[in-house]
Amino acid sequence: MRRVFRLVGFLAVNLFFLVLAMLAAPIALLFGRINHRKLVTFLTKVWANLNTFVLGIKVNLVNGDLIEQGQNYFIIGNHLSYLDIILVGCKRPGLFVGKKEVRSWPLLGQLAWLGGTIFVDRSQRGPTATKPYIGQIAKYLKQGLTILIFPEGTSSNGEGVLPFKKGIFSSPILAEIPILPITIRYTSVNGKPFGPDNCDLVTWHSDMTFVDHFWGVLNLKGFEVDIIINPPLSEKLIDEKTVLEQAKKLAERTHDIIERTYLKTEV
Repeated sequence: MRRVFRLVGFLAVNLFFLVLAMLAAPIALLFGRINHRKLVTFLTKVWANLNTFVLGIKVNLVNGDLIEQGQNYFIIGNHLSYLDIILVGCKRPGLFVGKKEVRSWPLLGQLAWLGGTIFVDRSQRGPTATKPYIGQIAKYLKQGLTILIFPEGTSSNGEGVLPFKKGIFSSPILAEIPILPITIRYTSVNGKPFGPDNCDLVTWHSDMTFVDHFWGVLNLKGFEVDIIINPPLSEKLIDEKTVLEQAKKLAERTHDIIERTYLKTEV
């Protein structure tokens, strides 16, 4: 019965915001695309909080005082599940960067598109730093928008943090906007500590299907997650010709910080 109630609640919340976004977009665009995207960011937080409530998720913000009020960031997080957008969005919303395949997902894909998600085509060839989405993201950052990305490229099984795709780190360097590394760490599932015995109940990886996994999530009594804020990183642009080399080093630094807090060697 819990599963049915949560499914109905989840569908109700997301269909409501889908309709709201469709109706509000034309009006908001009259005030300019920047204001439209800022409205989307605000609505994302409301949407995410309602979904965490419906799904029985408790999200704790750790080290929130490290976030400077009024500052926009290029947020980098580890990736454990399709739920990560909701978990981060309820505490630090922004425009998301996702693979283009997400655009075709039922309901969630439509919400992502209306919510201003930047869809990345990984099949594009050529130097990473010259790909269109690199400049697009840098432009949004310069306009004062916060961008969120999970640079592992795919969700992990919860045992650690996968290597980061490095080229995307060119965007905050070109925009000279600080990176905010965040660590998503599950702490408990059904009242028991998160670990090898229950990690697959909430992490989504390998050949798991979305429908089967989400059907299981709906039946959980609840689970708890920490969103750990790590100290921001700033990187000044040295030369556009060597920005990719800067991006590689910045990606490695960011990965090490997130991995340390994820593995509980640093908080």
